[in-house]
Amino acid sequence: MDKRILVTRIYPEAGIALLKNEGFELDQWDYPDPMPPDELIRRTRRCQAVLCTITDRLDPAFFKACSH
Repeated sequence: MDKRILVTRIYPEAGIALLKNEGFELDQWDYPDPMPPDELIRRTRRCQAVLCTITDRLDPAFFKACSH
């Protein structure tokens, strides 16, 4: 089973290391600004989970496009 997570923010390396040590492959957003909605959807489609913050816009359009 693919264990790919989209990480939408820059998180402390200790947290990232925990995920990597558990075998997760991370798709990380390396910018301080929020990910644009179309980019968030595009990248989430390739992942099984999203590690995000309250500033990420997970709206009805997101859930329609990423219902998995």
